[in-house]
Amino acid sequence: MKKFLLTLVLLPFLTSAVRAEGAAGDVFRWDFDSVDLFRKNWLFYNTLPMVPGTGFSVGRVPGTLNGFALIVEAKKSSGFVITMPRDLDLRKYPYLHWRWRIVRPLNIAAGSADPDDQAGVIYVADGTNLRHSSIGYRWEYNTQIGVESLIKYRGGLTTVKSICVRNRKSPVGEWVEEERNVLADYRAAFGKTLSVGFALTVGANTHHSQSDTRLEIDYIEFRSTPALRK
Repeated sequence: MKKFLLTLVLLPFLTSAVRAEGAAGDVFRWDFDSVDLFRKNWLFYNTLPMVPGTGFSVGRVPGTLNGFALIVEAKKSSGFVITMPRDLDLRKYPYLHWRWRIVRPLNIAAGSADPDDQAGVIYVADGTNLRHSSIGYRWEYNTQIGVESLIKYRGGLTTVKSICVRNRKSPVGEWVEEERNVLADYRAAFGKTLSVGFALTVGANTHHSQSDTRLEIDYIEFRSTPALRK
């Protein structure tokens, strides 16, 4: 996670307004079915010296809605991809909904405390180069689902609200759907509303546990109404 603290430095360089590849009606959606669009709209970021970068690729994956997925492979590595959907107003589309599965989980001893590694994480971040904050929805291992942590870095200039949404109890190879009201989560954590210029980030970090993980994301979307019944 620590590597994410510097990602917002790159945000001014994402100058073009990015609209979700499948934007229509009440849904802003990334289907990850186009290599060209992925390379155009997402920026890879890694700053840890001597640590390999996590791999991000679009490829054919069975069981997905369109036959393709974002493949996230972290081989003792760290890294993120980041995009800025600048025309997306989360006051109108507050529900973050996505479908993913674990293929190779973290290699951590059962019962031990998780290091700062995740087989997959989706961040929604806001702020400036100097001061920024984010919500992170993480696929961990021993951490209990629902556990939340507020983590401060750089003397409090960077704050991350971490939420564990999946762990080792989710079977390998099984697709699962998640949905969060990211606007409510962010407001509860930081007492303010996400701006139109927020950043969407997908990452994975496994260098602490020396794990070799693979996670696949079928799609990510923001919705005006919830897709899942609670």
